[in-house]
Amino acid sequence: MAPHDRPSLSTRLPLALALTIFALPGASAAGGPLDPLDFVSLGTLTLGSDSFTIDTDTLEIRDGSSTLLFTGVVDDQDGTADYLNNVWIPASNGIPEIAVFTFDNIDLQSSATLTVLGSRALALLSRGRASIDTTIDLSPPDLIIPASPFSPPAVPSTVGFAGGFSGGPLSAPGDGPGGGLTATATVQGGGPAGFGGPGRQQGVAFAGSAYGDIAFGPLQGGSGGSAFAGFTGAAAGGGALEISAAGPVTLGPNGSLVAAGGKVFDNFSTSFKIGGGPGAGGGIRLSGAAVHLLGTVDAGGFRFDTLSNWAGGGRVAVFGYNQLPEFVVGGTTPGMIDTSMINVEGGQITFSPVSDAITRGVITVTPQITTIPFGQTFTLGEITDLSDANRNLFLVHRDLRVSDGGTVAVPAGGIAQSGRIELFPPSASITGVDPLTNGGEITGSGVVGVDLTNEVGGTIDAVNDALTFTNPVVNAAGAQINAIGSTLDFQGGLTNNAGSQINLINTTVSGSVASVASAGVMIAGSVTFGGEVSGTADFGGTGTTVFQGGYRPGASPGWVSFGGDVVFDTGSTLFAEIGGLLPGLDHDRIDVSGDAIFEGALDLSLVGGFTPIAGQVLTLLTHASAAGEFASIAGVSAGALDLAVAYGTNALTVTTALRGDVNLDGTVTNADRVLVEQNLGFFTTAYSSGDVNGSGIVDTADLDIVLEALGAGATAVPALPASGLVLLVAILTLTVLLCGVAPSIYSRRAL
Repeated sequence: MAPHDRPSLSTRLPLALALTIFALPGASAAGGPLDPLDFVSLGTLTLGSDSFTIDTDTLEIRDGSSTLLFTGVVDDQDGTADYLNNVWIPASNGIPEIAVFTFDNIDLQSSATLTVLGSRALALLSRGRASIDTTIDLSPPDLIIPASPFSPPAVPSTVGFAGGFSGGPLSAPGDGPGGGLTATATVQGGGPAGFGGPGRQQGVAFAGSAYGDIAFGPLQGGSGGSAFAGFTGAAAGGGALEISAAGPVTLGPNGSLVAAGGKVFDNFSTSFKIGGGPGAGGGIRLSGAAVHLLGTVDAGGFRFDTLSNWAGGGRVAVFGYNQLPEFVVGGTTPGMIDTSMINVEGGQITFSPVSDAITRGVITVTPQITTIPFGQTFTLGEITDLSDANRNLFLVHRDLRVSDGGTVAVPAGGIAQSGRIELFPPSASITGVDPLTNGGEITGSGVVGVDLTNEVGGTIDAVNDALTFTNPVVNAAGAQINAIGSTLDFQGGLTNNAGSQINLINTTVSGSVASVASAGVMIAGSVTFGGEVSGTADFGGTGTTVFQGGYRPGASPGWVSFGGDVVFDTGSTLFAEIGGLLPGLDHDRIDVSGDAIFEGALDLSLVGGFTPIAGQVLTLLTHASAAGEFASIAGVSAGALDLAVAYGTNALTVTTALRGDVNLDGTVTNADRVLVEQNLGFFTTAYSSGDVNGSGIVDTADLDIVLEALGAGATAVPALPASGLVLLVAILTLTVLLCGVAPSIYSRRAL
């Protein structure tokens, strides 16, 4: 897609400014839509021709005959909930608990009548689809000012519910972070509340402020207005509602989601307004694979007087809006997005639709996909402001499609992302100086050029793809890396922490990979590791693991198992540590359920101050069957002893032997010399075949070691004369030079 000029009406906000607009007073809280898969399903919710009650305090859904249908659970919004049982603690963040009801599918038909009760916010979640074609109303009751308001008893404030805040007690400000401030008898009416937009009171400063962010932050409701002196109470704010589904969400033509602010009606006078302040509109959050809005969404505020007391509108966030299937960076204009069915206006009344733009609430929309074309750069966390004279509209970008030549930038300070980033070959990229934390999905083919932590719930997915990570990658607990038929190049290294998972099928992995014991590694097909692999993680699955770089089992040392076959390929090195006789504790141990193929090199090292004595036998590796031998073995010499490697039928073993004791009988005799002489020119790393120094061939260097060990006075046995020995070595050397390979009788044996 060709790049386009950026529209003049679109201001793409930097992250710092975005966080200011959507800031929550006090400590920030993790938020955004709830995931239906995080909760246990109650079955299927189908409500038809009957009346039903949803009580967020008792966590019950009952039908018209009070029969209990379902019982929900409480979500404390990541432990941040501080607005409990309708008790507002001044200066707190005002985050309610949520009554969560989760189903396989939701179908609320037009013939169903719903009543919502209780103080907690309400969330209806679906693991499949959600269809709403009736009304869900979380608006507080109206406040009616009588014809004689000065006569006792005083009119009390209305009580908020479903996460909305109550109007303030008599002579007190409204509840909630945006509650209207205390008004006096010299002011016409109590202070109006704010939420998405601030309240407004002409000429005085008793209006509540805007707060919160239901797109990035916790689900919240609107604040309440303040009471008017000691005469009348105030109206409550609208409640807080979430409907989220793994599949599509459809608000039908008869559907209506309402969390409007509380209204105030004055029957006393048309010229002198003495009622309490109106409540702010509440919060409504919708999330799905596609969200279809055929009905209405109302989180508007209310205006008590045409001249003053305008309550702020609420907040509506829509994730996956079908009206905006794709937003193209540099190409989409505001006129392409229809939000006419969403009301977050502030200060409206039934007999006058005039609104004040200052009190208008916020509409936040997430496109189904945001495309970054060739030559364009999009900064993660960036909010696109498409506001105009008629609405406050902001785009929050969740799922990104990065075209070839497009770039996703990580902002200064780093960021955590929970959406999907799909990279297209060959040059789509993620760049930046500071780290990226992935709680969503990174997939496709391209370059990730930042430090990356794949956190709980995060996945890196590749199917016939090529992903390059230039910086360190950490696969944390609860995160996964999945690849089929792909190439993963961890140039900065990969660390698999405890509780992480990596699943590989017919994939090539480059760069260093370190995995702890409880990290899961599953292998299917043939998986090749080109860099150094280390750690105590077992390799599950029945596939073949091919090492072309180094492999260090354990953590000085360890015991590792493989569910399938293992190939130590040419160019690989198996590093084995020996610090005693106990497998896994003192020395490395590998158990291979399938076949083992030995090529490459074996590197033996003594650790922990271990001093071996002759005759000790250690099993380094077990297998069902094996083929080949290591091309060379380093670390054979261990002081006065040798570490003698033997290729057995079902195991690779090491015996601590006297230097030169080729036949491992506990002494060095002419019999050992004869073995070496008989196998001169034989390509092997088996100690008992005469490769005493692990060079991969039995040669005169091995014979010299044995002869030195024999020393003076050794009993001689008939042997090949020196002249004959020289002739034999010359013939063997000439054969190798002429043929390029050793004769078949000297080739590496297959076990």
